[in-house]
Amino acid sequence: KVYSVSLPNTQTQVQTDDACVSPPNNLAGPPSSSRKRRLSQSLYSPVIEVPRPRSVIGPAKALEEFDAYLKEDIIDMEVPLDPMDPNSELCATKPLEFWKVNQYRFPILSEIGRHVVSVAASSSSVERAFSVASDILTAKRSAMKPDLFSNLMLIKCNAGLNVGSFEE
Repeated sequence: KVYSVSLPNTQTQVQTDDACVSPPNNLAGPPSSSRKRRLSQSLYSPVIEVPRPRSVIGPAKALEEFDAYLKEDIIDMEVPLDPMDPNSELCATKPLEFWKVNQYRFPILSEIGRHVVSVAASSSSVERAFSVASDILTAKRSAMKPDLFSNLMLIKCNAGLNVGSFEE
């Protein structure tokens, strides 16, 4: 859409993705607050939109992202506060900060990384995991192999982690 708005001594055009549309002709008087809001939203909304990761991500995209991550340089556990000063004090690197900074480069891995690296504020998640384990490994299922139990726990505990669909 291209809006052409004539205000006193100015001519403003805003281009959007749709066909050309002329604005209402009743802009002669002072604009109402709702008209100001609509105009403001149409002017600035395309500019301030934050890019969102696509909801459908194929396995090839996930593998490509993982390969790109593996090709990254290894970050030291402690880095100097001032990289230009050889006598600078060392400070610990922050994994959560790394995933926040790189969330647009590695959208899938950053979501997983933030989930894995974050520390639970209480023991309720641990208690919930033990409860799930007792539901899975009952007296009737005592012959279950450890690998199967581990896989079932992984699936059950991470079922809520939504990292996108792997369908193409």
